[in-house]
Amino acid sequence: MSLDASGAAATLAAGGMAVPVHMVVRYDTVHLHRGDDPPLALDGIGARIVSELVVIAKPVSWEALAREIWRNDEPAVQLRERWDVALVRLRKKLKDARIRPDLVRADGTGNIELFLARGDTLDDQT
Repeated sequence: MSLDASGAAATLAAGGMAVPVHMVVRYDTVHLHRGDDPPLALDGIGARIVSELVVIAKPVSWEALAREIWRNDEPAVQLRERWDVALVRLRKKLKDARIRPDLVRADGTGNIELFLARGDTLDDQT
C-alpha cells in the first residue's frame, strides 16, 4: 500500500472512523456537511429521495417512495428502472464526497430508509 493510500481518506472510506454528517434538508435541495470537507449539495431527484425519507421518518417501500417522487402511472417495471438509476447516482455522489453511501439504506425486504449514525444531525426545513 502506498503512503497516500494509507491516509485518513482510506481509513474513512473503509469505515474505520465515521465523521458525523450534518444534513440541511429543504426538499428540492439537501446540503450535507461532513467535518471540514466541502459540503455536498444535492438537488433534483437525489435531494427529493432524501427529503421524502426525512418527511416519512421510517422505512418505506421503494415503490411508494418512487411514486411520491415521480407522481405518474408508470408500470412498476419502468418505475423500478428509474428508481435504480436514481439510487445509484445518489450513492455515487455520497461516496465521492466521502459520505457513507448507506445514508440511504435498503433493508433487503424492499424497504428503504434514511440511516443516521451516532452523531449525525438533521435540520429539517421541508
